[in-house]
Formats: sequence, C-alpha cells, structure tokens
Amino acid sequence: MEQERFTENGNVIESSEGFSVRTLGRTGMRYQEGDRSVWIDSEVLAAPHGIVMNRDSIKYWEGPDPDKVSDADRDRIANNIKRAYEACGHDLQVHVPDYEWLAWYHEHKRAAEQRHQAREQGSSGS
Repeated sequence: MEQERFTENGNVIESSEGFSVRTLGRTGMRYQEGDRSVWIDSEVLAAPHGIVMNRDSIKYWEGPDPDKVSDADRDRIANNIKRAYEACGHDLQVHVPDYEWLAWYHEHKRAAEQRHQAREQGSSGS
C-alpha cells in the first residue's frame, strides 16, 4: 500500500487518496470528494499556521446528489482534514462542543432568570 501524499498549492491541499480541502479566506473551508463537497465553519488563528475547525458544522453534502452528512462521514472528513493540514505543517484544532456543559449552563441560566423574575414580582407586589 502506497503512503498517502499531500500537495499544497496556495489555499488548497490535495490528498493522493482523492480528497481536497480549500481554505476560504479567514473563515470557512470547503472539503471535496469527487463531485460532492461540504462547507465547514473554520477560522484562521493569529498563531502562525493555526486554524480551528468546527466539526459539527460538517452537515450537508453539496453536488449532484445533496444529502445530510452521516456521523461516520463527519468523523472521517474531520480526520482527513486534520491529517492533510498537519502533513503540510499547519496546526489544526478540531472544535467539538461540550453538550453536557451547554445543557448544564442553559438549565442554570433558566433557573436564575426564574429566581430574578420571582424577586421582581415579589418586590412590585409590596
């Protein structure tokens, strides 16, 4: 089996495995496999060669047969992009939201708002 090779030409990295990824300015990237592609939320960081990519923004295939990206494809795409950028000397950070923390935060924020409203109602009724 031949080792995967990457070619970087400006803002495009191509893999010998048949995919490419294009950095779209300071924000966004486009991952391409054959005749389908997916837009991904990303941001170029101030650190040299630093990029952060939002894994959960990998949602919909565009092309002749548009479709939702499966969880398995999302993981594969994120791994392909990370491998490509790192092979070309870039530091790619894959951001995955902490849903447990977000759920906790929203629950406690809602409870704090309810306490505040109850205090306001109590003080206006006096």
